[in-house]
Amino acid sequence: MGREGKGHGHRAHTDNYCVVDLETTGIYVSSAKIIEISAIKVRRNKVVDEFSTLVNPHCHIPAAATAVNHITDRMVRDAPDLTDMLDSFFSFVDSDIIVGYNNAGFDLNILYDARIALRGKPFINNYIDVLYASRRCLKDIENHRLETVSRYYGLDTTGEHRALKDCYLTKMVYDKLFEVYGDRAF
Repeated sequence: MGREGKGHGHRAHTDNYCVVDLETTGIYVSSAKIIEISAIKVRRNKVVDEFSTLVNPHCHIPAAATAVNHITDRMVRDAPDLTDMLDSFFSFVDSDIIVGYNNAGFDLNILYDARIALRGKPFINNYIDVLYASRRCLKDIENHRLETVSRYYGLDTTGEHRALKDCYLTKMVYDKLFEVYGDRAF
């Protein structure tokens, strides 16, 4: 599916950005519903603000999704609808470059599709996908999942697969890759 107006990959390190992560009901962009959305705002390489909320998808969360992210139907029952919190999220990220892990083809496409469907506007922010940097730089690692790369760098992965924790892990991996490889990573 073409996404006209979608942002583009940013090929250099930046000190000011938002890290974004979603948890969803599934692994296919076309059918996955957002059940948690988080972002951390970074200025001069320091976290200055957070945005995080569960989202009521108005459908059953499959057991396979719950097994990964530990988010249950009961947890999202009283959470806001995507329609009710979408503007707050987009206001939070504003025009920042979005940093994420495997975000180019998944998270950003889900957010793009949701914004088009609910607001009639594309999600145009440019982005850095740390997964691509990991693949470019770390050749001797068993796989490039966020959890694996985080452990490779000695980071505490307790609570991973929750959106806010994954935002922080992504930021730390982003920082480590830049520290070791500089702009060559991106």
